[in-house]
Amino acid sequence: MFIKRSVSEMSEEKKIPFYGEWARTRERYLKAVKPAYWKELVETGEAESYLKEYEEDCQKMAEQMEERMLEREGITNQPKGMEWYEWATRMTAVHAQVREIMLAEIQS
Repeated sequence: MFIKRSVSEMSEEKKIPFYGEWARTRERYLKAVKPAYWKELVETGEAESYLKEYEEDCQKMAEQMEERMLEREGITNQPKGMEWYEWATRMTAVHAQVREIMLAEIQS
């Protein structure tokens, strides 16, 4: 199934560079849920700087959150005192928790 888009929507998408996963998710959210706000950002030329700053802020927040969760769980960067599989499973669980929290934050 194809989604109909106007020429202006397609050209708008080409103007905004990809800054990262968090920025792209926020962009999609704004387009879908707050289109008037997104349109204002694009029309005023603030969309790129907004997304770039948003990505940087989210990266920092995710890294800090992950560090705190790993410390709380007693997980280090290298598997010490536990089997590699258990370490990888716990690391993956922390990454998934951080991602879930971040996605909820982006979509609010």
